Amino acid sequence: MRVVLIATLLLFALSGCQRGSTPPPATNTVANTAAPTAPANPVSAEKPSGFFSMFTSKPEPAAPDLGDFKIVSVTLGNAVDAEQQVPVERSVFGKNDRIYAAVLSTGSHQGLKLAARWTTADGQLVAETEQPLVPTSATVTTFSVRNGEPWPAGKYQLAVSIDQQVQRTIPFEIR
Repeated sequence: MRVVLIATLLLFALSGCQRGSTPPPATNTVANTAAPTAPANPVSAEKPSGFFSMFTSKPEPAAPDLGDFKIVSVTLGNAVDAEQQVPVERSVFGKNDRIYAAVLSTGSHQGLKLAARWTTADGQLVAETEQPLVPTSATVTTFSVRNGEPWPAGKYQLAVSIDQQVQRTIPFEIR
């Protein structure tokens, strides 16, 4: 039985290599008849790994445990009152304005860092400040930014974060 099987396989192999056979005539059409094959080690577009993972964005830091602490509001304006709150909310400022951000929070926490990151619309850093905070009740934290020369007209934004986790982003404009 093995001899018959080997002889059959040999016959099929030799029939494809006949001497004196003429190749089929050439045509002007090009056809890709090979079926596409998957790469041996497919690369996922969702999660790069290995060598290429170092060129992608860093993983997000773990969200801070805030307990009952939370940001209630962020108000922008060009002045603050005696309690360091912004009395008149604004989203459009003049070229010579000092800009204040009053962050109202509630709850207590053993310690965290509240930060304000002021940027242009295309992400260029204008200013960044950070304040350590150990709140025991409702708290107002005020940040401000001022430019030594008139502000360039355009769109800006403020990102308020707790322990490097952005909590609020507020757009504003300079005219």
